[in-house]
Amino acid sequence: MPIDGVWDAVITSPMGEVKSAMVLKCDGNVVTGESVSTSSAPVPLLNGRIDGDQVSWAVELTSPMRVRVEVAMTLSGDTMAGTARAGFLGKFPVSATRRG
Repeated sequence: MPIDGVWDAVITSPMGEVKSAMVLKCDGNVVTGESVSTSSAPVPLLNGRIDGDQVSWAVELTSPMRVRVEVAMTLSGDTMAGTARAGFLGKFPVSATRRG
């Protein structure tokens, strides 16, 4: 399932909604790209994988605190939904819509 493109994402965390734009590219089952939010500099995706409609990656955030966020989503056309696990902060819903 194609995932290439620019995606607008929203994570609903205990600190409120965190919006970001992601640029994703797929090569076989490897997903690469970066996430850009208004609260941080661009962050590269780590360990990005796609298996059918299941997509996962991680990001290492340093602002507003240092935390590794593990994302697992289900791709359905131009939308994705799933969860983001942020260490001791727990697990939160995340969704994304492809631009264009």
